[in-house]
Amino acid sequence: MGYEIMKKTLYLVVVFTYFLLCKPVFAVEISLGMSSLGPVIEVGHKVSNRFNARVAIGGLNVDFGEDNSQEEPDIESLFLDQLGEWQVEHFSALIDYHPWQGNFRLTAGINNNKIIWTVESSDQDNYRFNGQLFNSLEVESTELTAQFTKGISPYVGIGWSTGFDNERGWSFNGDFGAFYLTDTEISFDAKCADKATQCDWVQAEAKDKQADLQEEFLGLFPIFGLGLSYKF
Repeated sequence: MGYEIMKKTLYLVVVFTYFLLCKPVFAVEISLGMSSLGPVIEVGHKVSNRFNARVAIGGLNVDFGEDNSQEEPDIESLFLDQLGEWQVEHFSALIDYHPWQGNFRLTAGINNNKIIWTVESSDQDNYRFNGQLFNSLEVESTELTAQFTKGISPYVGIGWSTGFDNERGWSFNGDFGAFYLTDTEISFDAKCADKATQCDWVQAEAKDKQADLQEEFLGLFPIFGLGLSYKF
């Protein structure tokens, strides 16, 4: 987790400790949860009978090991079938609108995210990309890196909060939405073996594969999450 994320996390921990040990001036809701971006700490405040404000922070850095499959890499299977490394740093500022003053909410806001997914493949008999099959005499390894976003992105979604009307106590909350990816970058690289005789061809096919992957990727990144909250 990066330095900036650590600073923001420390700040939220201090805020949490304050409202845990001291009597708050106004009602604040602290939430711990899990989202598609990893664990999240969230602080919220009910502004009116219909509006709620939230800030959240989270992060994740997990290495799932090398990918040993010989399937053609594509965006659809990137998350489901291929092992790799997740690097996530997440910060969001959100406004919730409760149209019926109940649990259901509509949410809009901004995210400041860094999301990078890296898949490495090595020690295989064959490598398949751009519709071509290469053996280990030509290709030593491949690496696919997808930087989905690194910066501020708009977010919209729906969700619920069972404690919106409560003055204090425990509640559950959930969100489902998406944010727009402002600067997606896809990198695909094939490293030629030491005794490769067609390295130029390998590099050309890898470059074409990278271009195809970039075109495949949609501009939206889905987000879902569940959390347990306590309102002070």
